[in-house]
Amino acid sequence: WNQRRPLLAYWMRGGKPAYLRVRLMKDGYDFAAARFFSAQRRGTVVAAVNFATDGGDRHVSLDRLKAATLRAKDLRLRIELGGSAAAMSPVAPESLERPALLDCGPFKASVSVPYAEFDGRAGRWEVFRDAAAGTCGLEVVLHAGAEREIRLDRVERAALGLVLRLGGTRSEGDRAVLRDGVLTMEAEGLSLAIPVKPATMGEQEGAFRSPAK
Repeated sequence: WNQRRPLLAYWMRGGKPAYLRVRLMKDGYDFAAARFFSAQRRGTVVAAVNFATDGGDRHVSLDRLKAATLRAKDLRLRIELGGSAAAMSPVAPESLERPALLDCGPFKASVSVPYAEFDGRAGRWEVFRDAAAGTCGLEVVLHAGAEREIRLDRVERAALGLVLRLGGTRSEGDRAVLRDGVLTMEAEGLSLAIPVKPATMGEQEGAFRSPAK
C-alpha cells in the first residue's frame, strides 16, 4: 500500500515505553515532499522513499515547492529511537551493504538500506544523538554541507529502499534492483516497485506497484 504517515513502532523496554520511527529530514525537519511507500507482513516492512516535484516543504499542501525546486544544507533518512530506547548506543555499519542491528531490549531489530541515491550521491550511515530531544539512532546521509538549490524535475535518481525487521535480524534474500528507472525491493515474499526519478504525486502513485508474492 501507499503509506503517507511515518513508519512507527512501539514496545516496552525496562517497563517503560520505547519507540522507533523512520523520518526523511531536510535541514532538521520532516520534508513533506518525500513520499513513503511500503508493504508489511507481521514484523517485516519493505519500504521505499522517493520525492514529489509538486510536494510540500514543511507542510504537504501549505508551502508547496515552487518550480519543483528545493534548497537544502542537509538531507537524510533518520531511524529514530526515543522513549526508553534513547538510552541505547546504536552502532553504524561500515557501509550501506551491511544492515544495522539494534538491540531494542525485549527483541532485536535490523534495518538494511540496500539502495540510497540522491542526484548522483550515494548515502552513508551515521550515528546521531539529540540529548535535548531525548532521541538517538542512525541516519543515512544524502547531503550535508553547503546549501544547494535542487530542481527535482531535473534529477534522474533520488530514492531510498529499506527493509526493517522487528523481532529478528535475518537479512538473507533482501534485494534492491534498479532497472529502467524503477527500483524494486524484495524481502521475505514482500515486494514493491517505485520510480526513482522525481515526479508529481499523482504520477508516483500511479506507478507504485506492490504485487502479492
